[in-house]
Amino acid sequence: GLPYEKIITVKTFLGHYTRSTMGFTGGAPLVTEALNARIPSVAIRSKSIYLLIKEGKSVTQFQAVSPKVEVNGAAVLSVVEGMDTFKKTALDILARHGINNPKKERWYLQQSFLDAFREIAEKIGPVTLKRIGSKIPQTATWPPKIKTVEEALASIDVAYHINHRGGEIGRYRFEKTGKSSGLILCDNPYPCPFDFGLIQATARSFAGKDIIPMVRHDDHQPCRQKGGESCTYLISW
Repeated sequence: GLPYEKIITVKTFLGHYTRSTMGFTGGAPLVTEALNARIPSVAIRSKSIYLLIKEGKSVTQFQAVSPKVEVNGAAVLSVVEGMDTFKKTALDILARHGINNPKKERWYLQQSFLDAFREIAEKIGPVTLKRIGSKIPQTATWPPKIKTVEEALASIDVAYHINHRGGEIGRYRFEKTGKSSGLILCDNPYPCPFDFGLIQATARSFAGKDIIPMVRHDDHQPCRQKGGESCTYLISW
C-alpha cells in the first residue's frame, strides 16, 4: 500500500533468510542484490533487517510527500495544547501558514502544518516540539479498545492514517522485539522530537500504574534531524 517505496523485512533464523508476510518470496540472493543496489536507508536489528527501496519519492523532514495531503483539525490543535501558556503564539504561527483559528472538524493542508512545525523548530526549539507530540494522544482521533502498551504502540500508525487523508504520508512501523520491548521506525515528514514525544506519551497513556515505559532514540540509525529519511525509537516497558 505504499506507492513510493517497497519494504522488505528479512528475518534471520539458523543462518537462513525467509520473508515475513509482506508479499515477498525468495532467499538470500535477493538480499544481496538489494544491498548491492545501494539502497539509501537500511536499518539493521538483531533479528530483522529493514530494506527501504525508494521509488522516486523520499521522506524529508517538514516536507509533505504529496502536496494534496490534509491533516484534521484535532491533530492541528496539538500545537496549541503543546505550547501551554503560549497558545496565542501557537495560533499566530499557524495563522502565518494559512491555518486560521483551527477547528476539530475541519481539514488543513499538511504542508501548512509542517511549515508551522518548521517555524517552531527554528524559533522555539525541540523541547516544544516534543511537548506538542505528547499532546497528540489527547487531541487526535484514536482507534478504540486499546488496552496494552503493545497495542498502543501498534495503533500509532492507524491513528496517523485516520488523522490524514489525500495521499502518501509515510508510516510509524512498530515491531515487538522482546516480551516488554519494541521499536518504531518513523519514515514520515514530522520532526524527530515531535515523534519522540508522541511515542512516549502513547506508551505511558496505556501502561499500568506500576509501569513506566522508557523511550530512547536509536543513535546508531539515521535521524531526520541529520538529513536521514527516518528515525528509530527503542521502547521498553
